[in-house]
Amino acid sequence: MSESDTLARRASHVVLQPAGWPQPQGYANGIKARGEMVFVGGMIGWDEHERFPPDFVGQTRQLLKNIVAVLAEGGATPQHIVRMTWYVRDMDEYLKARPALGEVYREVMGDHYPAMALGGDGTEHIGATNRFGYSRTVTNVGSGYSDVIDMFDQSKMARTPTLFGNTTLYRDDTSLVTDPRVTRLYPPWRQAALAATVTAAKTTDQTVARANLANQVAQVKAMVRGGGVVTTGTDSPIDHLAISTHMNLRAMVTFGMTPQEALITAMSTSGTFLGDQLGRIANGFYADLAIVDGDPLGNIADAAKVTAVVTNGAYATVKDLLAPYASATATTGGAGAAAAPQTQQAPQAKAAGGRNRVLPAVPKHASQRGFWWNAPEVLEAARESCCSTP
Repeated sequence: MSESDTLARRASHVVLQPAGWPQPQGYANGIKARGEMVFVGGMIGWDEHERFPPDFVGQTRQLLKNIVAVLAEGGATPQHIVRMTWYVRDMDEYLKARPALGEVYREVMGDHYPAMALGGDGTEHIGATNRFGYSRTVTNVGSGYSDVIDMFDQSKMARTPTLFGNTTLYRDDTSLVTDPRVTRLYPPWRQAALAATVTAAKTTDQTVARANLANQVAQVKAMVRGGGVVTTGTDSPIDHLAISTHMNLRAMVTFGMTPQEALITAMSTSGTFLGDQLGRIANGFYADLAIVDGDPLGNIADAAKVTAVVTNGAYATVKDLLAPYASATATTGGAGAAAAPQTQQAPQAKAAGGRNRVLPAVPKHASQRGFWWNAPEVLEAARESCCSTP
C-alpha cells in the first residue's frame, strides 16, 4: 500500500476506543468511516472452482483471499474494511487454531483490524431472520424448498424452529392459559399479553395463520425424517414463557409429526447438539426429570401434565412448588401489594390475607441492565426486529 493510500485511509477511518477500556487484540471496538461503500456477501473457504482446502486454517486463508478479491473489484483493499462478522461451526476448533489464524489474517489482510463480531452457534431459525441478519430460508407463507432442507440434513447444521404461529391453536385449546402454574407465576403484564394472544386467535380469521404454521411444520417433519438436526426453540423470553415449548410440540403433532418425533426435538436431540448430559435417562446424565400424569407418546398434551420434578436428584411435587403462591389472583396486587415499601428487598412469600405481595417497580439502575428480559417494552422491540415480517 502506498503512502498516499495510507494517509487516505487514516483520513476516512477513525478507530473508536472509549477511555479506560482495555486495548482489543486483533479487532477494534468501533470504526468511524466516510466515503464510498462496498458490500461483500458471505464468504466461505472455497476457491474459484468451489474446492475446499482440507483444514480449518486453510479454509480461513482462502475465505480471506476471497474477500480481498471481491474488494479489489470495487477498487478497495483490506485496509478499507470497517466491519467483519465471523461465523464458525466448531468453536473448539476455532479456539485451538487461534495462533495460526492470527498469522493467516496478517498474511492476507495486513495489520488492519476493523470492528468484528464472532458467532459460532451453528443454528438457524425457521420462522425468523437467520444468523446473517438479513435473509430467510423460508417463504412468506412458511414453506421451504427441498434443496434448502437437503442442505441442512446433509450438513447436520441445526435448525431451531420457534413456531410463533402456534398461537393459532389457542382458538381451540386454552388449557395452558388457565393452568395454575401460569395464572400464579406470570406477572400481570405477561398475563395481559397472553390474554391478548388468545383473544386474537378466537376472534380473527386464522385461515392464513394455520396454513403458514402447517408449512413450517412440514419443514420440521421433512428434516426430522431426513436425518436432519432439529432442536425445539422458544425464543424465550420473547414468546410466552414456558408454555411456548409445549405449544411448539402441539403444533408439530397437529400438522403431521408423531408425538415421539416432536418430543425428541426438545429432549435428546437438543442435549446431543449442546454436547451436554441432557435429554436422556442414562448413567452420567443430569438427574433432572419431569414426572407427568399421562402418556405423551400417545397424547402430546400430556407432556404438560407435570405432577412432580426431580432436580439434581431432589424430588418435589408441583403442588409443593406452587404452595407459596397463595391464589390465582395473588400476582394482581391488592392491599398487601399497595402497602409494599419502596426498597429492593426480597418479597415475602405471602402477604396479609393470603395474597403474594408484588413490590412496586424499582427505579431503573445500571445494575438492572443484565435483567432486560423482564422489561415489556424491550421485549416488544426485540420481537419486532427479530420475528416480524416487514
